[in-house]
Amino acid sequence: MRRWVWVGWVCAGVMGCVSGGVGKRGGQTACPEPCPTARQMEDPAASFERARAAGTLDAKTCRRHVAAFEQTFARTGEAKHRFNAGVALEVCGTSEQAKAAYLDALRVDPKFALAHNNLGTIAYREGNTDEAVRRYRSAIEVGPRVLSPRFNLAHVSRERYLDSGDVAEFDRAQRGLQGVLALDSENLTAYEGLARLYYERAVAGDRSYVLLANLVVTQAHRRAAAAGRASAELWNLQGLLALERQEPTKALRAFERAIDLEPQHVDARLNAALLELELRNFASAQENLEVASTLASGARKHEATLALGVAKRGTRDFPGAEFAYARAHELNDADPRPLYNVGVLYQEHIGPASDGDGLEHAKLAQGYFERFTKSAEAEKNPKYAEAVSYTHLTLPTIYSV
Repeated sequence: MRRWVWVGWVCAGVMGCVSGGVGKRGGQTACPEPCPTARQMEDPAASFERARAAGTLDAKTCRRHVAAFEQTFARTGEAKHRFNAGVALEVCGTSEQAKAAYLDALRVDPKFALAHNNLGTIAYREGNTDEAVRRYRSAIEVGPRVLSPRFNLAHVSRERYLDSGDVAEFDRAQRGLQGVLALDSENLTAYEGLARLYYERAVAGDRSYVLLANLVVTQAHRRAAAAGRASAELWNLQGLLALERQEPTKALRAFERAIDLEPQHVDARLNAALLELELRNFASAQENLEVASTLASGARKHEATLALGVAKRGTRDFPGAEFAYARAHELNDADPRPLYNVGVLYQEHIGPASDGDGLEHAKLAQGYFERFTKSAEAEKNPKYAEAVSYTHLTLPTIYSV
């Protein structure tokens, strides 16, 4: 079963520090060590960004920067310093305190667009999309040239379109991304989002959007080249669009280009690997899936691990294939495909290659097939009907991914 994937998109709601300072009205954050003074940390915002980039934001470092931001806010009363406290608190995992800081910044300056935006992002993470939309709209109203809330509002509309098929939500997402490009014609993230939105509309059945997506990708490549830049995600999308045109060779080259630009691009590796499996290039597929299954999370990790089993079966690494299938089953025990694939592995490879008559392995295979046929997903999913009907008889082609 072919399942092409693409990277999700949402603008990071945490905007990074604007300049020093945070503080909580009515009191300072307590520090187990002496809290730094403004002189001890001349530029807490720059220091915080360096620590975040270096991956050294432990609890102690967070407390130190929050305290420095608060001291600056207490001294100046400027909203941006209280906002920076919220950024530090949110990045360090204390959303409730971050919300209080953003609300405090808005009490000082009701037109602080980034505070509205970050409150919207916290609401989005908590599942309150209506509140997120309200906050993003407020941010756009008070800061019409601020890009982040436009991205985030477009993301919510896109998700609603994908869930419901509501064309009005598609239009809102499209307008939001076009609005970003009207303000910043060089914004590659907006081009990526718009191309992806058109690709999704094409996959949903409106084939005219294949052409529109291609036009956006072509324009974005030109903009990127003129600026001496390149986008792995644009190349990933170009590969997906080539598949829509039934051009697998061009698609594979595009996915490989995305991987060259960004070796940790999970979806480009998954897409390349799934195409390589169809082309029976198992060694290359295995290489991509080893990386993807390590980096991916959630459903993508399950798919990558299951596909890795298929690739290892193709390279005749049967113990490795069995291990990958077992791991895929652990990641999602409601998906019956790993059970079926292990059954095929025992019947067609492990059993015949073993000493003896192979009856023991045949029984193991039968057990896996029976578990497959009795699974709720196999019983209700028409995609597995053929495999179910062949139980205990001649087996159909392996169900992979």
